[in-house]
Amino acid sequence: MVHRADCHALGISYGTTVGAVMAAMFPERMGYLALDGVDNPAEYFNGYNAEAVADVDTVLKGFCSGCFAAPELCPLAKIYSSAANLEAAIYVMLDELKFNPIPIPSNGGIITYTDVKSTIKEALYAPNSWPLTSELIYYVQTRNATVLGSSEVYSTVKSYGLSASLTSSSNEVESGIRCSDKAASASMSDVLPYSNVRASLSRIASDGANTDMRCAQWNKKMYAKERYTGDFDVKTPHPVLVLSNRYDPSTPLAAAKNLTATFEGSVLLEQNGYGVRVSWSRFIQSAPLIRLLVIAHYPVRAVSLYGQGGPGLLFQWHVARGRDDLRDRCASFYEPYLCGCLAEELSSGALSLWTMRNFSRR
Repeated sequence: MVHRADCHALGISYGTTVGAVMAAMFPERMGYLALDGVDNPAEYFNGYNAEAVADVDTVLKGFCSGCFAAPELCPLAKIYSSAANLEAAIYVMLDELKFNPIPIPSNGGIITYTDVKSTIKEALYAPNSWPLTSELIYYVQTRNATVLGSSEVYSTVKSYGLSASLTSSSNEVESGIRCSDKAASASMSDVLPYSNVRASLSRIASDGANTDMRCAQWNKKMYAKERYTGDFDVKTPHPVLVLSNRYDPSTPLAAAKNLTATFEGSVLLEQNGYGVRVSWSRFIQSAPLIRLLVIAHYPVRAVSLYGQGGPGLLFQWHVARGRDDLRDRCASFYEPYLCGCLAEELSSGALSLWTMRNFSRR
């Protein structure tokens, strides 16, 4: 989302890399910049970004805790005695699926280890999917071929399994962009150490190095001709606002901290929440706190937001409000407050952390 004059931008996930590169190349032309769910740009261009999976298993723990905090929305709470037992059972289930997939008589197919593990990992991105994910795990645990074989469930689970395959074409566009930007061929011996580090950091994301394997074999004739090769140690006219959940399965808080350290004067807004990018439904509820900080020009380097209820609240919120309502509220919130596009809103001292002028390093 970009607005011209000065370049005001909001970048989310991969968009944070785009925003960081814009700021690094043209710092004097940047207006208000917010980066939410940071994809470490230095690792994106030059490394294998093992830290991206550092918090995946912690998010799974949050899923299990949320199940017992909202048992009416999680059928798994009926068959396990604690979150720890549920977490252990999920890993046992996955190990069993490696050698004993679930046959689906109605269509002649099977539900495999890769299908289920990839679906769970994808669900960790968005807590609004956790109630349905708990149902899926329940049906896998009970090996319910009738439900798993229904057209909607079967096609969804198989699509995530296919996207995790090295032979899948589902990620061709993403691979084309990433591999052309990385512009670094490698052998299997170069990539394998990264895969081993990834496996040591996460059980759920232990076997997901496919993009790096694809990029290692990328045709050099397809490398990006205008690839950015500089650093991110720059100062923009306005402080950059970096946002992150504390527990993020793909764009972890560590990446947000690293980027905040490179952009001089930038501010990190850390939400005590789960999933990729911040949960705006809860952020909106914290508006009085942020407005107070803005009006007072409080000299902060980092701000943390804490909500009540923990993972269980995430289960309850997204089911009660629904995805469409949440999306509408996010859209109305992003435009005036996170793009700098409405001068009257920004000048009124509304929800814009980066309009503060007195940031100081701690």
